[in-house]
Amino acid sequence: MKNEDIYFSGFLHNFRSSLQAVMVLTGNLKEGSDNKKISQYVEKIQIYTERMDDMIKRLVIKDKVELLREESDFSLNQLLKEVNFLQEVEPFYRDEIEKSFQLKCPHKINGQYIDFFQVVNNLFTNAKEAMYDSVERKIFIDTFCEENNCYFSIRDTGCGISEENISKIFNPFFSTKSNNLLTEISAGKGMGLTIAKQILESYGGDIIAESELNVGSKFVVRIPRK
Repeated sequence: MKNEDIYFSGFLHNFRSSLQAVMVLTGNLKEGSDNKKISQYVEKIQIYTERMDDMIKRLVIKDKVELLREESDFSLNQLLKEVNFLQEVEPFYRDEIEKSFQLKCPHKINGQYIDFFQVVNNLFTNAKEAMYDSVERKIFIDTFCEENNCYFSIRDTGCGISEENISKIFNPFFSTKSNNLLTEISAGKGMGLTIAKQILESYGGDIIAESELNVGSKFVVRIPRK
């Protein structure tokens, strides 16, 4: 697949996730019982609406690859927190999964925010869906740094991936997910890891997968410091 096709599929995937967040937050807003809570939801609605608007603009601009290369500095730790908030609007993730954060990377990374948001959101979504049928449901999110690189890892206690399939998971449209209430409505099924790998490689980074069937999976992402 061409780079443009990978990015286009990723934006559609991410657009749907953000749209779902807006809809859920709007529903919560109607049930808000105090002004402070309403203000918090309204603020988050504005943030996600702005992001959707940004994605839409990218879809209609012809030179979208050039636009994607507009870069800025931002906190990797904060990005992970924001993606976690997005996932929290889904009741299963919020109520059924125990989260553990160890964010030890003080450095900012440089790049297009929406690219890295896409990578992190895809990995969170995969971890969540892998634990749908698990008895133990835990997700561990860590960040750490070396001299030339920043890293983050996401580990789950989900269904895991067989040794036979681990080498295939970055292939377009390959998926090990079973059908359930979460995965059967997922957009771009089988594309999340492909998109993540493509984006990271465009920044000189990479992603490594470790997994054991019926135990869980861990994805480690390396991002060069600039």
